[in-house]
Amino acid sequence: MIITETVKQQLYEKTAGWCIICDKRIANSTHQWSVEHFIPRAIYKWLPNATLKKNLESYANLFIVHIACNNFKDSSLPTLNQLQALKLQDRDKKHLLTMYITVETDIQAYRVLKQSVWNRQLCKCLSCQKMMSLSEATLRRFDSEQPRGHDNAMCVCFGCSIKLAKQRNKSRKTRQAVCVGQV
Repeated sequence: MIITETVKQQLYEKTAGWCIICDKRIANSTHQWSVEHFIPRAIYKWLPNATLKKNLESYANLFIVHIACNNFKDSSLPTLNQLQALKLQDRDKKHLLTMYITVETDIQAYRVLKQSVWNRQLCKCLSCQKMMSLSEATLRRFDSEQPRGHDNAMCVCFGCSIKLAKQRNKSRKTRQAVCVGQV
């Protein structure tokens, strides 16, 4: 789904301007909030499947949240209990619940992959070597040029994940500039 200003406004109205993570009001100004995939899209990136991607990118899975809440949640996996506790209109909760049940086996497969990598690393961030819980771990690729998979996976903490993303984006921009002769 393309997130246009119209879609953002519809998502804002969907929760009547309440953040689904902290359950606090959000000012209707897009610089204070972001669009959140309740069930993280990281799942379809690690388990490529067109139907899964379509479900996770659907309107049913998109919400507005405070930017800080989105960063705090990162790619943590929601549970059915968390979904049922959301303060949503019945129609929206039913759509999300239906979608969750549809992708539940994919969520479980992602959990197994993430836990396997986390266990292999002895519960430590591979970048900074600090201990972290499984819920704090973010799956990243060792080599961003290679496909995602167990052998190309590592778990890092959120802070290291952000640092790695910035490094890779900078590296990607440099490679692109070299390709078009701008460096």
